[in-house]
Amino acid sequence: MINASTLSLLDAGSVPMRGVVTTIAVSKTAQGALVVNPSNEELETLEGMGCFAFMFSDDNGPQDDCVRTSWRSLSGGSHGDETVVFEAQQLAKSQARAKNTLIRRHVARIFQVDVEEEDEPDESDMVI
Repeated sequence: MINASTLSLLDAGSVPMRGVVTTIAVSKTAQGALVVNPSNEELETLEGMGCFAFMFSDDNGPQDDCVRTSWRSLSGGSHGDETVVFEAQQLAKSQARAKNTLIRRHVARIFQVDVEEEDEPDESDMVI
């Protein structure tokens, strides 16, 4: 819902914004792997899940601050949760950066302005 709201505000073009908020869902599977946007099958066997929101802004130089973290351990234990949450946040951050680049390109096309080309992954590199 946050991503849809952000895109709606950007599409309106008349709402002043200090930055763009992007969210990414990350889960930890029973095998210990971190997965972005888990499938329905993976949801049934998760050990942990969370959502990470990042605000991207160009004020005072490029910024990508984590503004919200929500993580829930489903395995009953908390051993190693701090490490898992940190790793999940780093995975989410890389995916959020890629999503932000796509959003910037999309908005630039809508408003017919040039955007600086970045060395960020394109759509084929991003997990959606």
